[in-house]
Amino acid sequence: MGRFLYNQIEKDLKESFRIMSVIKTYDKASVRVGTKADAYILGPNLKEIDTLEVSACSGGSNTDGILSAFDVPNSKVYTIVDSKDNYILAMFGCGDCLHDSGFGVPWLLATKRLEKHSKQFLRHNRKWVQEISGEYEVLYNYIHTSNTIGQRWLSWCGFDIKTGFKHRIGGEPFYLFTK
Repeated sequence: MGRFLYNQIEKDLKESFRIMSVIKTYDKASVRVGTKADAYILGPNLKEIDTLEVSACSGGSNTDGILSAFDVPNSKVYTIVDSKDNYILAMFGCGDCLHDSGFGVPWLLATKRLEKHSKQFLRHNRKWVQEISGEYEVLYNYIHTSNTIGQRWLSWCGFDIKTGFKHRIGGEPFYLFTK
């Protein structure tokens, strides 16, 4: 099993170098096409609240939860890296809802280190929300009720958080958010 995982990571790293194109560079960070190798690196470094959300929603590890985004139809996956040392700060994206056409499911998973880039992140993230929205009629997903920073960020991006009703996912309370 260990050798299989090593071979998979090596294959994914080769894929990363092949498609690792920077889409946009900012002062302190860059956004590039996300890769499965990025998921292996980001997974163990997620913020605690993101770990809780991934665990509740996927029932698996952080890495498995991120990797699942690559399997969603019409998935767009991006990686945010620190321009100084290429440290992976976050991954985000959007893909088709598996139950309804015209609906997209956006997501963002980050490390605590993304907070050091908060001004720059906030300055540019609305454009990225528009970018991943594509031609979806509606964007929606769920956020843990205790993720107050995430809720403020979603509101900043123009999402409506439905706090009137809590959904239980994996035994945890979540709010629906839409745009």
